[in-house]
Amino acid sequence: VSVSPGQDIRPVGVDIEAGKEILAAGTVLGPSEIGLLAMLNHPRVDVVPHPRVTVLSTGDELLDIGEASASRKRPHSIIDSNRLMLRAQLASVQGAATIQDGGIVRDDYGALRERMKQLLSTSDVIITTGGVSMGEKDYVQDVLEELGT
Repeated sequence: VSVSPGQDIRPVGVDIEAGKEILAAGTVLGPSEIGLLAMLNHPRVDVVPHPRVTVLSTGDELLDIGEASASRKRPHSIIDSNRLMLRAQLASVQGAATIQDGGIVRDDYGALRERMKQLLSTSDVIITTGGVSMGEKDYVQDVLEELGT
């Protein structure tokens, strides 16, 4: 087998031109991107974790999915479909967030305040559904103001 000088050898810079952007800000790092960074001898890069998003529902009228038979015991109740729909919508955006289920909190100021305090320590974003009209027991806005958010 004869080999000529320079055969099958690629000069530096053939793969990627000097000064060319390798990965744009906001790129989700998967196996290919990590391999590329290693090939280019970049042992460290600045990254931002996915935001932790919690979806929380409030209201005495809400039933969790699977509790439909309980509606006979609690007239005027409805299935909490908003929380499930919002979680599914967030999940459909791949790599956008880590989604947490905040459950349902009844129309009780103290219970809502405690749940919000807990969620604020484990969430970057809290999406609430219910409890924001100006009804007598709609406490979300008051609790958020008290907690300084």
